[in-house]
Amino acid sequence: MTVILAVDDDPAIGHLLNEILSAFGYKSTTVANSATEALRLIASGAVSPDVILLDIQMPEMDGIELCRRIRAIPKHSKTPIVMLTAMAEKSYVEDAFLAGATDYVTKPFDPMALVSRVRVAAMLAEEQKKASQVAVSPSSARTVEHADFAHPFVIDEIPGVVAANVLCNFIEQMRRIERMGLVAFAINVPQSAQICARVTRAQYESFVTDLAAEIMEVLVSARAFIAHMGRGTFVAVAPKSRVPDRGTIIDSLRAAINDPDRVYSDGTRDVLDVELGQFVSPALISRESGAELLERAVAKLNRLDLATNRSTLNVA
Repeated sequence: MTVILAVDDDPAIGHLLNEILSAFGYKSTTVANSATEALRLIASGAVSPDVILLDIQMPEMDGIELCRRIRAIPKHSKTPIVMLTAMAEKSYVEDAFLAGATDYVTKPFDPMALVSRVRVAAMLAEEQKKASQVAVSPSSARTVEHADFAHPFVIDEIPGVVAANVLCNFIEQMRRIERMGLVAFAINVPQSAQICARVTRAQYESFVTDLAAEIMEVLVSARAFIAHMGRGTFVAVAPKSRVPDRGTIIDSLRAAINDPDRVYSDGTRDVLDVELGQFVSPALISRESGAELLERAVAKLNRLDLATNRSTLNVA
């Protein structure tokens, strides 16, 4: 049974959430009327939620700060958190995902849409639970195989670095606000395959995490979000108006990842290169999903003639 914690300072909304979720089979829902009450319930163990629903606009502590504090609790660092709010402005959406939100539903919400989001969050929670129960051999004792190289993994504790499914949710929310103002582009470090082949899984994941930190440092002014897609590739999504030109991004990334004082977590000092895919925007007419946009960005990287990698911003 999926355990849900809903936090909203409006008792009427809390009651409505409980009624809707119960009608669709989610019978174990606890409603907290403040951030303080929610944190108390979690800390005391009175509620151990699989999915958390948070209102943003609450007195004393808003939902974004509450999301940030919940993410700081080790047990709930990955618990799916869905924001429920009337605050649809771009800054609120960005801040919510930066704080660790998994998804975002705008009030007044459609019950079917709400339940659909909760269902996806519950499935994600179940997948995470199963993954945590799978016994694996010590990562330091085995070599990374090709399957590990191809398979993306979640990078924690770097603001703006999210799982691919969370990046898709961010795209869906932002495109309602930015419309054609979003761009996505892929970033690849071609030496990743060779590094992956010679180090342990733990070392490779540390190397990729270090790369993610360097990428975010370069793109922080663009308020970009990035996700690891596997095969040494990341996809970044940001408002077009904030993104530097292609040459600046490439030069900055090359300088950052090849800092002479930089030794990556796996001990390597390899001279690393950067490949930058064409910039793509959500299709104007078609109902292209967030996942399809990410796939198109990666495809543009794979088809890119590297001789054009220093061209000016070109949205495809």
